[in-house]
Amino acid sequence: MTVEELLASQVRRYEFISQHESGHAAAGALLGLVPVEIEVVSEPLRTAGQVRFKDRPATSDAVVRKFALMVLGGWMATDEEPPGWPPDDEAAESDERALAALVQHLRLDKTGYAALTSEGWRLAASDEFGLVEHAIKSALRYRCFLDAEEIANLLLIALGTERTAELYGVDLDNRTRSEEAMADAA
Repeated sequence: MTVEELLASQVRRYEFISQHESGHAAAGALLGLVPVEIEVVSEPLRTAGQVRFKDRPATSDAVVRKFALMVLGGWMATDEEPPGWPPDDEAAESDERALAALVQHLRLDKTGYAALTSEGWRLAASDEFGLVEHAIKSALRYRCFLDAEEIANLLLIALGTERTAELYGVDLDNRTRSEEAMADAA
């Protein structure tokens, strides 16, 4: 393999991982999970990525389901089929192991897992998912690490102020009134 071929292969792999991680971040953000870091590491023989969220999976089934959908978002963003039933808790891929643990926690059977993956595909087909995934993927073309502030700014660009405030739990009316009160006091 020539140096040019190796470089082209590495660039393709980096772009694929960036899209995959963007899918995790987009799904998580749209489900109310707050992404605080996105990283894609590209080394000569290894390319890997990770998205970190403000919260960790809790014991409530509703939050665990959101994390399962977030994990599915990586496959959905790259138009890959998610793992078949049942996801393997000893798989080589860390996403499949994580999905297996979440599915086990939710006590899903084959029908429940099919419903979960269908919900993931519906989320990925939404305009908002496409906008957020594209914004993050585009930023990752120029940077291999995005922090919480950069991610929030990308969400603002992709979704606008009101939707981003809703996802982050910010009450714009109260904030505006507080700012007005501070201005009046000054």
